[in-house]
Amino acid sequence: MNTLKMGQRVQLAQFENYEFTITEIHQDGTYSVETQLDGQQVLAYHNVAGEMLKVIDQ
Repeated sequence: MNTLKMGQRVQLAQFENYEFTITEIHQDGTYSVETQLDGQQVLAYHNVAGEMLKVIDQ
């Protein structure tokens, strides 16, 4: 299993066309991620299980 870190770029299982950034790591092992949409809109998800995230090759 990959170790995920703050600031790492990932894909979310249901949104494979977007690149998200890990913005927070919670004590229960879940993550907060966000991505910038067109304009100034931000799409954010909280309490995402690590199994739902795929690391983007850097």
